[in-house]
Parts: sequence; C-alpha cells; structure tokens
Amino acid sequence: MINLINGKTPTEFIIGGLIDYLEKKTDLKILDRDIAEDIQRPCIILDVSKITKDLFGHMPRYNFEINVYYFANSLYRGYADLYQKAEEIMDILSGRINLTDTFNITVEDKQTEFYRADKALKVYGTIDAVFEYEDDSTADIMEELNINLQEG
Repeated sequence: MINLINGKTPTEFIIGGLIDYLEKKTDLKILDRDIAEDIQRPCIILDVSKITKDLFGHMPRYNFEINVYYFANSLYRGYADLYQKAEEIMDILSGRINLTDTFNITVEDKQTEFYRADKALKVYGTIDAVFEYEDDSTADIMEELNINLQEG
C-alpha cells in the first residue's frame, strides 16, 4: 500500500517539495522536463536519476539521486556566474530542507560539475527519506494474555 502524504505519494511529496523550495530560494523557474528541449535561460532543471525504495524497520525508506542543473543567462559569457551559482545552490541544499512543519530532508554527498561549453553546471547528491510507519493491518489486537505456569 502506498502511504499518502498530504494527498501525494512519497515520491511526489519529496520532488514537488524540493521544486517549491528551490523556486522560493532562487527566484528562478524550476523546470522538470527533458534537458534536450529548448530551454529559456537562466533556469534550473531538477532531474531525479534514480529512486530506490526499501524498508527501515517497518517504515518506508526512499533514496533519491538528484541532479540540479543551472543554465546561465548566455551561452557566450558567464563563467563567473556559473561559479557563483554553484556556491549558491550548494548553500541552498545544505542543512535541513523543511517540506512541512514536521517533515524535512537533507541532501547528502553534494558535488558539482561544470559544462563550460553549454554555460551550465550540475549540483548532484542524494536524499534519504524515511516515512512514518502506518499500520494498516486488520488483525484483532490481543487485550489479555492468560499464562498458566506449571512447576516442575
């Protein structure tokens, strides 16, 4: 069974929350489409390259490998802008990212790559999120246990 958070699946909740967070912190439009398409500069594209799901005890645990691409204003100049944006995005993704009042995420193992010919950069890392266990069993709960211990 998929546990919903605010009416969303865990994947929608994390990715949508990260997009909202990045838009608030950067004042740029965050795109979630194919990078090969024509893009309007400057912009950020959020790409999730891998999602894994397993259990941490009885709690659903998701791991996301994320890529945050930034495309500078111009293809012809902007190295300084790339370095500044790399630092800015790394700072934005540092520490706790509050998605709700009671749920936050962190981006771990952050690294950068620069694509000088495209005047673009990539900041990438992983998000490891554990969600609250929701017991959906319909089994009867034992209310009383009688034990008869015999000596001998």
